[in-house]
Amino acid sequence: MLRLDSIKIARFRGIREGEVAGFGDVNILVGPNNAGKSTVTEAIARLAAGVTGTPADLIGRDRVQHYCDQRNERQVYEDQIWFDYMQSAGFSLDGEVGGERVGMQIRGERPGSRTAVRTGEPPQPAVRDFLDRITSFLPRDAFDPQIEALSWQRIMQSGADAVLTDAVNTLFGIKARDVSFTPDARLWLKFGDGPARPVGVEGSGVQAAMRCLILFTGLEKTMFIAEEPESHLHVRALQAFARHLCSCARQREVQLFLTSHSIEGIQAFLSGAEEAGSEAVVFHLNLDKGLLTARHLKLEAVRALDRLGTDVRDLHLYA
Repeated sequence: MLRLDSIKIARFRGIREGEVAGFGDVNILVGPNNAGKSTVTEAIARLAAGVTGTPADLIGRDRVQHYCDQRNERQVYEDQIWFDYMQSAGFSLDGEVGGERVGMQIRGERPGSRTAVRTGEPPQPAVRDFLDRITSFLPRDAFDPQIEALSWQRIMQSGADAVLTDAVNTLFGIKARDVSFTPDARLWLKFGDGPARPVGVEGSGVQAAMRCLILFTGLEKTMFIAEEPESHLHVRALQAFARHLCSCARQREVQLFLTSHSIEGIQAFLSGAEEAGSEAVVFHLNLDKGLLTARHLKLEAVRALDRLGTDVRDLHLYA
């Protein structure tokens, strides 16, 4: 399975320098607020777009602008994306995918002249394809109806609507016969013994999970980033969701990157990865005066900390 092994960040947003290495199949980024979790996932998306020259994700959204929209930024090269606003130095992102080095820099001091430039040789076809398909599910996507509007034709052509129906029934214990997309741009669940209902009527958890799975359904041999996917889910639905996502990711050779502030979310995805036979790694991030540090913990280490009564989210409180 091809996967991102590491990423090195220099002068990007709040990170003056830092490297996160040793990624596995399922990667969970934890740590306090403003520790760099979203910055790392954004750096991955920017690296992919810069190296391949392909801005669009699976459903045609600009991958970099998608992160900027999450931060309420109008442009992809606003001044605040440079560490300490020092634009003269530029910033660089470097990664390793399947043992192959890839990198990019942003050059140009004036807003109109700034551009992403690939560093090094062009990636091999398999690496390029891996980077080319990377797609993200950010917190705002739980409320974005454009996800189904931009995805439904692909879903119907691939027959994935049946897969989505089975998934939502399993995760939430409902008994929908089918899921459909109507001309009024809404997802509907059809029931054999009653009227169809919009997915939103079933609650924000069902709606958020459905949109996350709609994005994931079209991916293969690439990476899927999901920030705080547990936010709208009851713990039992979360456990089922994590098992489903980890199992499907294993089958489709999709590397998962997740951010979480929830101990239930961390435990659910660690267990889901274990059941799927995937390597799971928790990275505790901390950011101090621009220096990003990452503690790399595999499943056994997280469970050992738990037995000692130590919360993996709070490792920054210890030396």
